[in-house]
Amino acid sequence: MGSWVLSLLFSGFHRTDLQPVQQLQEHVQEDIVLEPRTMATCYVHHQAHCPLCDRNVLLPGPGALLGSNIGPAAKATEACLRHELNVPCRKISRFFADFFGLKFMPATAYGFEPQSVTAKSCRTRKPP
Repeated sequence: MGSWVLSLLFSGFHRTDLQPVQQLQEHVQEDIVLEPRTMATCYVHHQAHCPLCDRNVLLPGPGALLGSNIGPAAKATEACLRHELNVPCRKISRFFADFFGLKFMPATAYGFEPQSVTAKSCRTRKPP
């Protein structure tokens, strides 16, 4: 007896003896693939001397957010959860810890956005 027959049997709709038939029934079921993993990237930055402030400054590489230990994908996910779905920062922090092993204090999530916005505006700004 096929599993679909058993499911009908246990569903309570059919209380009589069921006879199997040769006809097959097919259906498509979509699901998500959860492969949570954390990826660490080590960026090596060139430095340049700024004559205006008389300091060495870092030159950002592609995809790097200077001074940030949290990458752009995590920041974008946090922003979506917080702004689009109204998830509180403490739950976002727990989500990242549980699913990705990425731990940060809930208040840290408030600091994610300014760097994400700055990085986006730097990428979209046209050079002079």
